[in-house]
Amino acid sequence: MVWLPQGLVAVKEFASVDGFHRVAIFRRQNGLFGYAQERLVKEADTTYWEPSGESGIYETAEAAEQSARSEIAWLREKNSN
Repeated sequence: MVWLPQGLVAVKEFASVDGFHRVAIFRRQNGLFGYAQERLVKEADTTYWEPSGESGIYETAEAAEQSARSEIAWLREKNSN
């Protein structure tokens, strides 16, 4: 599950096949949508998820997902969950 700031609610999530990336399509408190990305970082003594990008603002969840799919290579190749 992608970490989202308070007030943002995930409506759909995707994970890359290799398990190193994930994306959440979210709804803002004002009813608009966006998406956020994270990537898995593995260091010698720790592993953690790091934010790796956030989108603009979209009128619908479908528009946010379409933008994510056009911007994120691994997501273009993945079927919808």
